[in-house]
Amino acid sequence: MRATIPAVALSRRERQCLALAAQGMDDQAIGDRLHLSPATVHWYIKRLLHRLGVSTRIQAIIWALESGQLTFEEVSPMRQAADVSQPAPPRNG
Repeated sequence: MRATIPAVALSRRERQCLALAAQGMDDQAIGDRLHLSPATVHWYIKRLLHRLGVSTRIQAIIWALESGQLTFEEVSPMRQAADVSQPAPPRNG
């Protein structure tokens, strides 16, 4: 029997941190991306794990996907690559 998914709403930062963690980033890389310290990233994720009653980031990511808080497109490593590799828009003038 599968456990029920707790009704928890993610904050914007929790959602961002979890999506980047799902892409394989560590606290340092997530912090660099979001302009936060690694300790702050760790705090957001630790708080989320506690609120969900899970012990690993993987469990939190699975919860977020199953509950619809994150989409597969948001956690795809290809999204990260696409964000970085987009060409700069043409300059006017």
